[in-house]
Amino acid sequence: AAADLKAQPSRPTAPAAVDYWTGFYIGAQGGYAWAESGSYKTNDWLAGGHLGFNHRLGNSNLVLGIETDLSMTGMPEVAWIGTTRLRAGVLLTPQLLAYLTGGGGYGRLDDSIGSASFTGWTAGGGVEYALFKHLKAGLEYRYIDAQMFTGFTGKAHSVLGRASIGF
Repeated sequence: AAADLKAQPSRPTAPAAVDYWTGFYIGAQGGYAWAESGSYKTNDWLAGGHLGFNHRLGNSNLVLGIETDLSMTGMPEVAWIGTTRLRAGVLLTPQLLAYLTGGGGYGRLDDSIGSASFTGWTAGGGVEYALFKHLKAGLEYRYIDAQMFTGFTGKAHSVLGRASIGF
């Protein structure tokens, strides 16, 4: 009868996994850069911002994305540097992403003769850690190989600390 039916305790359900990585984000970056062109060498700070989009592939550990950034520099003659890049990474833990990145690099040189833009390619890699669902911090290295129509060629390296807010 009904009195013989005992209420079964409900089983706890596992909490839904948090996806820290899919979505748009915007952030700030700052660090150190060094560049050279022929015998000319320079180095100093750089600081700027970035925005992008990441997408985690299903329940896998793979994350793909696209990002663009722009940084002002303290380097003489290098007014600013920017990149637009693809990113491909693997989750080492649900909150820790290691990635490679590559794409186009561009910028502006200003000196006593005048100013000129440059373009080239960039490649690098980094790690990011999700402190919370929408807040990430990371460290990134980038290399830029640049050319101008005037024949100028240059190479730049940067190491950047990053912070991003997702939405």
